[in-house]
Amino acid sequence: MNAGSNPIEAAAADGGLSYDAITPASLVFDGRRFSRQVAWTILVRGLMIVSSLAVGVIAGRWLGSGGFGALAVLSLTVAYAVQIGSLGLVLANATQSAPADYARARLWQPMGAEADASWVVDATDHAAGFFGFSATLRDWARLGLVLAYDGAWNGRQIIPRQWLIEATTVAPGEEFRAPRRATPYFGYGYQTWLFPGPRRQFALLGIHGQAIFVDPAARLVLAHTAVRVKPSRDPAAAELVALWNALAGRFAQ
Repeated sequence: MNAGSNPIEAAAADGGLSYDAITPASLVFDGRRFSRQVAWTILVRGLMIVSSLAVGVIAGRWLGSGGFGALAVLSLTVAYAVQIGSLGLVLANATQSAPADYARARLWQPMGAEADASWVVDATDHAAGFFGFSATLRDWARLGLVLAYDGAWNGRQIIPRQWLIEATTVAPGEEFRAPRRATPYFGYGYQTWLFPGPRRQFALLGIHGQAIFVDPAARLVLAHTAVRVKPSRDPAAAELVALWNALAGRFAQ
């Protein structure tokens, strides 16, 4: 995503796009706006979720508890990737633009990114919505600061504030997403991971140790890159969380 001009930015300037373009109403299935290709893709990916979970349960009967646990993790990983990948397709059709173009016009350029970023695409030239976004450490930290200021940057509201708050908190009646409920440690927001405790703290977690930790009240951000051996559940993850908790305890007064 470079800093050059593009049709999406021009449309935004002319009023063709608004910050609330991604609303529940715009995501309602409408055959006039939703291509058959994307509809079939989401259907197939939904079937993949069901089949991966079914295979895990059935095969686990013959592999015992250890094998069942491994298959369960694999099945959930596949299901997660399929769901997030489908969101990328929904975004592309709701905005009528590639996710990379939309992100460039709505986020990367307005926040003043100092370097280009890249996003992996699949064989059909769709962005891999669940992974593959690469940027410099300084720009990751800059993104963290935008989130720490609840979407505001240089006097401009880049990301709608109320949406961002909803994306990083647990609403009443949704306690199943709460920290230590959704997972043994983190809670889960809108593709964000929520820290336990009384303060609103959240994280963006990537593969092999990539992470951005955010405390909006303290305007505190930790951006971390890594090349851990394990893609997830690496023992070093606990060390990073301990570092964050120490920093938050020192500066988030």
